[in-house]
Amino acid sequence: RRPPISTLFPYTTLFRSLAPSVPTLKGTVTSAVRGGQVITVHLDLKNVGNGAAQAITINSVTLRVLSGTGSLIYASPPLPYVVGDLAKGDSTQVVITLNVSGTVNKFTISESGSLKSANGTQYGFAIAQVAFPR
Repeated sequence: RRPPISTLFPYTTLFRSLAPSVPTLKGTVTSAVRGGQVITVHLDLKNVGNGAAQAITINSVTLRVLSGTGSLIYASPPLPYVVGDLAKGDSTQVVITLNVSGTVNKFTISESGSLKSANGTQYGFAIAQVAFPR
């Protein structure tokens, strides 16, 4: 008789026991509003990890047009952008402004940066979302 799958593959439990206080960021685009040649993106950042995230900083933003014609150029806020601290389960909103030329119907926005755990360990992060400007 074979052991249950959870016995064969306990990776999730193992990860949590080895790293109980690691912060993890999740990004969600709550809106992408077009106004003339500008798109305003409202990005919700949430700490879904097991510990506090401190000194969260966005160092770079990458854009890629997936549907439509034209291009996107990052305008603001200035980078690096210091988001600050997020306790476990907390979230904050970052407003990002993009200059757009042509017609962009769908795009990806990727953010990368750094954060620290409560014990001072520094981590890098990279998150990405798909947006549909309205």
